[in-house]
Amino acid sequence: MTGHEAITAMRRNGMKPAFVWVSDYPHRNPDNLTVNVHGDTPEMLDLRFLVGTTV
Repeated sequence: MTGHEAITAMRRNGMKPAFVWVSDYPHRNPDNLTVNVHGDTPEMLDLRFLVGTTV
């Protein structure tokens, strides 16, 4: 999983994004609101940082 670092940092600072994209398509230049899960097993991902956001 990539792209979650910026969102996790926002959450630690008491903020949350209005929405987050979760994509299983490989991105070369993802933005700060896209979490790329390409190649990962969805059941094994820790997505707690998305609680309370629109996905």
